[in-house]
Amino acid sequence: VVAKVLLAGGAHVTLTYVQGKADAEKIRCEVQQSGRDLQIMQLDVSRPLPEALQIEMAGVDYSHLYYFATPHIASGLAGKWSPTLFDDYCRIYVHGFSALVQILVQGIDRAHPLTVLYPSTVFLDAPPTGFTEYCAAKASGEVLCKHLARSLAVHIHSPRLPRLQTDQNGS
Repeated sequence: VVAKVLLAGGAHVTLTYVQGKADAEKIRCEVQQSGRDLQIMQLDVSRPLPEALQIEMAGVDYSHLYYFATPHIASGLAGKWSPTLFDDYCRIYVHGFSALVQILVQGIDRAHPLTVLYPSTVFLDAPPTGFTEYCAAKASGEVLCKHLARSLAVHIHSPRLPRLQTDQNGS
């Protein structure tokens, strides 16, 4: 939906996916029928990005990043800390996000700084039972946003959004 809204406003959009290539291609076909173009790219921020992809992405002057990357969100065991679950979340919300922002800001002469939307969660205000690792990773992501904004001179918005109905939590 965000990609379609941005395209309707005249933006040049690259839609990324980890899984769901067919869905991304379907969206691209819909967009092309309306006379617009949409780039699609497989991008897995939970792993180090291949060097060739890093170079390619660093060579594009992206103005905005809307960071909707997320793993499957599962509750942990109430009262028990899971380092594995926390690490899984951090791979996406901290390490992957940081790596991607640093790639996008390198090597480009920017008239304007990169603007980033990093959706956080209202769960940080009132953490539900069983979601401690998720909340800790999202809180780390918010701290990282402040650090990247200062150190890389990027504009980062990290609003705490309410739980949204998605394919992941629709059931």
